[in-house]
Amino acid sequence: MNYTVAIYLRISNEDAENRDSIANQRALIRDFIAKTPDFTGCKIIEAVDNGLTGTNFARPGAQQLIEMAQNGHVQCIIVKDLSRWGRNHIEVGDFLEQKFPLWGVRFVSLGDNYDSAKQGNSFFDAPFRNLIYQMYSYDLSVKCRTGKDIATKQGKIISPYPTFGYDKDNDKYVIDPIDAPIVLCIFNLAQQGHSIAAITKTLNAENVPTKQMSKHRKGYTKVWGKGDRWNSTAVRDILQNECYTGKWIYGKTRTTKVGGRQVKKIPRSQWIIIPDALPAIITEEQFWAVQARFK
Repeated sequence: MNYTVAIYLRISNEDAENRDSIANQRALIRDFIAKTPDFTGCKIIEAVDNGLTGTNFARPGAQQLIEMAQNGHVQCIIVKDLSRWGRNHIEVGDFLEQKFPLWGVRFVSLGDNYDSAKQGNSFFDAPFRNLIYQMYSYDLSVKCRTGKDIATKQGKIISPYPTFGYDKDNDKYVIDPIDAPIVLCIFNLAQQGHSIAAITKTLNAENVPTKQMSKHRKGYTKVWGKGDRWNSTAVRDILQNECYTGKWIYGKTRTTKVGGRQVKKIPRSQWIIIPDALPAIITEEQFWAVQARFK
């Protein structure tokens, strides 16, 4: 029987410490495998999640290993420490106590001195450690959110991608000569009485560059929407975006829990609004006239 050992490596955007880098994790684990007789002659594979949070398991690398373990294609998973596998102590505990034993998968966490195949490992110690990791993750999330709030109130733009219609010059937004006229055209059509569906049809008929085309032109690789076709959602988002009046607005939505994907809308009274932070593409009067039309 072939024995396959999977190395799992993860680093989130918040892991700034060099000791948690992907390269350092890999070197540490491979050194451990080389010095452990149990793994002599084993097949070694890797799964990597770079820049992804450990507060949930919506990670391609982790999902790949889970599927392989469940189907009997992986017999051992090794991580630097439990927080690399996950920071939610309930979900991680379910893997350690239920799923991995059921699937016959050995789990090794080097930093926690935990090996499910060894006698004497504390059954309660690993979940306790992971609870600490989860608490740390919550604390880190609060600090990051607070830091973003402070930076925004100081007039700093912290978005990694420029809003459609703008480009970034260091920490400042500047008018994009290609996209800004498109934004103005959309508002003009809306103010003239055109419906969102009609505006969308016009943009596609005239082959107007989309948001994703704009991002790719600027060197970003993330996928936005359908790419080369406008849709009503994209048009509506532009028509509802008050930043085109020159304001920088932050905090309109927030996740319902740390690591979660669900977001909730925040009342306008709690938004952070910085006037005259951006060069305006439309006037205040035009923005609110359009809002009144589509209210």
